[in-house]
Amino acid sequence: MQETGEMAPRRKKLIALFILIPGLAAYAGAAGALGAMLPHQTLLLLAYYIAAGLAWIAPARFLLRWAEADPDRDRR
Repeated sequence: MQETGEMAPRRKKLIALFILIPGLAAYAGAAGALGAMLPHQTLLLLAYYIAAGLAWIAPARFLLRWAEADPDRDRR
């Protein structure tokens, strides 16, 4: 039985999905638009797109950890 204020794991995963998918799409669009405004120097663009391609991992990691957290484990 869940205590007040706790969400079911299934609901947390659904919320994470509805945040992650549009969030990643918006991030990709913004990163691409910003990359298009940079000077066309190969090394600069390469460095930017590598950094932009990895930058989304940290926020997604926190969201997925939240969604996968087991509330029963904290009570033991």
